[in-house]
Amino acid sequence: NSILNYMNSDAFDPQFEVSVEKIQESVVGTEEDPRVNLAEKSNGGNIELGENTHTCMEGYDNAPQDRAMELNDGRVDVETSSRSWTDWNAEGEYPDAEITAILNQDYMVDTLVLPFFEDYGCKAPAEIKVEYLAEDGTFQPVGNPSQTTGFVKGNNTITFDPVQTSQVRITMVHQEGMGVALSEFIVYEKEIPAESLKITAEKDEVRVGETLQLGIEYEPENANDTDVRWRALDAEGNKSEIAKVSLSGILTPSAEGTVYVQASLRSNPEVSDTLEIRVLPEETEQPADKTQLSALISQAEALEAEDYTAESYGVLQTALDQAGAVMEDPEASEAEVAEAVKTLTEALEGLKEAEDPDVTPEPTDTPEPTDTPEPTDTPEPTDTPEPTDTPEPTDTPNPSDTPDLTDTPAVTGKPGTTDQPGTGGGSRPGTSAPTGDSTPLAAMGLALGLGAVGAAGLVLYRKRVRR
Repeated sequence: NSILNYMNSDAFDPQFEVSVEKIQESVVGTEEDPRVNLAEKSNGGNIELGENTHTCMEGYDNAPQDRAMELNDGRVDVETSSRSWTDWNAEGEYPDAEITAILNQDYMVDTLVLPFFEDYGCKAPAEIKVEYLAEDGTFQPVGNPSQTTGFVKGNNTITFDPVQTSQVRITMVHQEGMGVALSEFIVYEKEIPAESLKITAEKDEVRVGETLQLGIEYEPENANDTDVRWRALDAEGNKSEIAKVSLSGILTPSAEGTVYVQASLRSNPEVSDTLEIRVLPEETEQPADKTQLSALISQAEALEAEDYTAESYGVLQTALDQAGAVMEDPEASEAEVAEAVKTLTEALEGLKEAEDPDVTPEPTDTPEPTDTPEPTDTPEPTDTPEPTDTPEPTDTPNPSDTPDLTDTPAVTGKPGTTDQPGTGGGSRPGTSAPTGDSTPLAAMGLALGLGAVGAAGLVLYRKRVRR
């Protein structure tokens, strides 16, 4: 803020280089009073002019409210008229000027700072009355103000008994015939000084090339006088040559060793603390371990393309090319190496062997047939009717029953026969004997045939029954 204040002042000319001395002077001036202006816009404050308070617009091309914003813009300039709010007017008639600072919440306040600009038409007011917004909603005068008259050009500080409030109002009485020009309306909270402090850090070491943010714990916890001065020292208490610490407590080392960081309260340097920090050398990045990747590449390169399907070997070749690129990259990260190992491993596991045309493929196992359901019981065949009884053949007459041929009278006079003496009319040996009647022989043949047919029918019937 101090640098911005200087750059926003008329003393800063952007056409010329700003000297280091001027910047340091501005910073030192701010460090002497580190308290926060509660009425400043950047801190949530606001400004309100009284109903009868006049704003001078001559020589100023902004609207009245814009000019009132000069009162809490964070810039204090008592040398330039355009950096102040003023109620100057040509008539020289000046009712009391009333200005209210509206804070973003209740604070315990006890100090105002009012920097006045003066020229031929404006002077610091003859008298100022300070009031605060009480709990009952009315404005009440502060107790024991340190100053009510005798105000001059530049900063004028008014202290009073602390009050808890969210608004502070000043009423200014003009010097005869003179306007008032106020550069900033500054309201300070009551200071509660820290009785002790302790430096905090996430760790007690830091590497070169890194930074370490330091913090502070205060006692009591509600202390608001907490502005400290940071210093980086060596073991003898001199300024460190290996590290520096910023105003916000950021430690930046430049070389290996030990640094002692000290923080002391600006308002009371005896309230302080020191923390020892070890500075480690800059960490050099270790190359990624490629042992596993190298072994996988060797394994993949030893394989023959014709032993595997074109598709699976093509995937392997792509993974192998990628792995080779990572292997040859000296700056490959651990993550890149791990990804290459993963991809190549998956490609190796996904290889499929090609089929050998000279080898008859093993027949695939025929799936076991599912159980054939038991056949339903075939109904028993109906009983084949018993064949009808074949009529018994008529009894073939016994040969003994054949009439004796001797009793048959011989046929005489038959050609070709000759009666032989002594035969009694019988046939001579060597001649055909008469057969007598042929009917009995035919009946016997018929009976035998019918018997065979009956026997065959019986056999066939029994076979059917067995089935």
